[in-house]
Amino acid sequence: GYSLDPTVERVEDVDLWCRFLAAGFRGYNLPDELYVILEDVNAAKRRTFRARLNGARTRRRGYRLMGFSGWTCYKPYVTVLYALIPTAIYRKIHTIRLKRSST
Repeated sequence: GYSLDPTVERVEDVDLWCRFLAAGFRGYNLPDELYVILEDVNAAKRRTFRARLNGARTRRRGYRLMGFSGWTCYKPYVTVLYALIPTAIYRKIHTIRLKRSST
């Protein structure tokens, strides 16, 4: 069910889950963690402007498929603004967040 559309590159899971939910499938939050995602300092390098834009577009499209409207559909574009922060500053902020979350 994954899309090969280049506009969902790096957010394929989000696209798939939005389409599942829009098709009427139900989702639940499990109380236990099933896996842990490793966030390292280099993760900031993978968050390119294109990847952020793809994520915002995919979320907006998914929200609309599920019947949401208004500000909710455009809120994902706030993350695109992070791409306007100079890379060195963004990496520093990311490093600080990683240190806070590990304590």
